[in-house]
Amino acid sequence: MKEPYMIGGYKVEETLHDNPSWGAVYRVTPPALPGLSLALKEANENGRERLEIEKKVLLKLKGHPNIVDIVYAGETDDHFTYLVEDYMPHTLREVIKANPQGIGYENALEITAQILEGLEYAHNKEITHRDIKPGN
Repeated sequence: MKEPYMIGGYKVEETLHDNPSWGAVYRVTPPALPGLSLALKEANENGRERLEIEKKVLLKLKGHPNIVDIVYAGETDDHFTYLVEDYMPHTLREVIKANPQGIGYENALEITAQILEGLEYAHNKEITHRDIKPGN
């Protein structure tokens, strides 16, 4: 499909990631709030279970400042499951790549502290992140 189009009432602005084995991630905007960017993860049949697990985990972790919040969950007319989450415009990988001379000691400490605070919060809720990497 060509952008822009709608998924579950959200306008697709761009495709962020497309993985035929489980689904896709889009940057979307709600029509009533055109300046607000959100991330929409849409699962195909193979990714439905994975997205359901992610939904349950994010609901347990809702409200922590260093963990993405779930905004909405739904199903499209053609039975694709989707999650709408906070949109993070840059991954750590992108920040590192954009700063080939380094991000500086203070910035590195601040980023590390934020990551560790989020992980500690999740661990206290008996949730283990299984894919910690700069791209996430």
